[in-house]
Amino acid sequence: MSSRTIDLVDSEWRDLSLLQRLPGRLKNWLLVGVAAGFLFVWIMPVTYEVADDIGAQMILAGDDGFAAAAEVPFLSWTFNHSFYLLYQAAPAVPWYGILLVTTQALGLSLLGFCLASSISHRRWLACLIPFFLAFAYQSLLTLTFTKAALTLEFAVFAFLLLQRLHPHQFNKNKWTQQKVALGLLILALLWRWKLGLLCFVFAAPLLLFTSKKLRRVLIINLFLVLTVVAIDRSLDRLTRPPAWQEYMSFYSLRAELFDMPSGRVGERPTDLSAVTTAANWTADDYELIRNSWMLHDQRLANSHSFQRFLTAAKTADASSSWKQTVGHLRDNALLLFTFLPLILAVVLLQSRDALADPLLSKKLWAALLLGAPFLFLTYFRLVPRIAMPILFYILTVFALLVRSSDQKSKPSLQSWFSDKANVRQVLAIMLLTLSGWQCFQLLRVQTNVVLVRRGNLLAGEVVIDKLKKPATLIRL
Repeated sequence: MSSRTIDLVDSEWRDLSLLQRLPGRLKNWLLVGVAAGFLFVWIMPVTYEVADDIGAQMILAGDDGFAAAAEVPFLSWTFNHSFYLLYQAAPAVPWYGILLVTTQALGLSLLGFCLASSISHRRWLACLIPFFLAFAYQSLLTLTFTKAALTLEFAVFAFLLLQRLHPHQFNKNKWTQQKVALGLLILALLWRWKLGLLCFVFAAPLLLFTSKKLRRVLIINLFLVLTVVAIDRSLDRLTRPPAWQEYMSFYSLRAELFDMPSGRVGERPTDLSAVTTAANWTADDYELIRNSWMLHDQRLANSHSFQRFLTAAKTADASSSWKQTVGHLRDNALLLFTFLPLILAVVLLQSRDALADPLLSKKLWAALLLGAPFLFLTYFRLVPRIAMPILFYILTVFALLVRSSDQKSKPSLQSWFSDKANVRQVLAIMLLTLSGWQCFQLLRVQTNVVLVRRGNLLAGEVVIDKLKKPATLIRL
């Protein structure tokens, strides 16, 4: 064994003395995190980020004037029927919101655990704590099942990566913690099974840092998770009536029309007019169907009209891929200006001899495997509720991959300020300052939006209370 390898092993065992007690408190992290999440929701003016969650809850509880039904198209069969039965047993309990807050809080707790593990052996990473708190604030302030599911899924990926990077610290409760992680992954997939499976591509860095023996175990465990999802989808297909299967085909077409590149048309009004005419729609019809995600009838919103629209969109003068990508980047500008400088600052603040890192090639591959699918999403579809969990997961992976065995002494925050600053440190501090300012702007805008939305909802409740007749709700 070379002297270089011996030094790396000795340094890793020195790091172990600081880390060995942290994973033993994983259960406490999760419990405290969930409790803190519910306390936040109780104190702050929390709202749903999109109408999908409100519509799902109304359908499951029967709050829309129709009988309660397990018929939310984007939820799993398991969650549809579980929520339905819970609302039948106790209609006054907000079961959907309870599980949603729990899912979001579990994801944040697990990400916080991974971040704390990195900080314990590289204390300058404590500069990420304010950004983690900001991410938690935004995630809990505007709840949505998509963001909660992705946060938990990516947190599990980060935790599994932490286990691979520091295997000795997990020897005591390794299998128990791994079962907990896989259970949390199943929970995330039951919220958004299709999107969750597509995001498995972001777990690719795990394979780079897993030995051949453990790689087989990892693949088997992930296969068990996929088996659970396959059983859920099989139950859905076997128990649903033909009319439901027909509606799901229509729902898939609607997603292709409004959420995928194949349904995009040019930005000029004439481009949209040409395509809507082929579907026998007007521009107002298009906006109505776009904003009413469950609208389905035999005149406008049906499979035949959607097919005609998609066919016309393929032959029309559609917007270029570059314009669509720029549009998605513009929609996520605040997020990108917050996270990208932060990720670059983490890279710059690593040790001077990072180029001598024996794992450098694997880390570069990990960066490529994370960056490539994110760039693809900027073309395909990238909305803030998807972009934010992905960006924070990438930041967490970069923090976990900071080299911990390149120096015998662990630099503290005090040493960074006491030592003579070099160009790299000054540039990193400038990037952190820029990221902090953008983060403040993001939270300010988000808080103002939430307050306005809450005010509108309260005003609507007052109007309904003053009506002489009860309001008639229509399930769209």
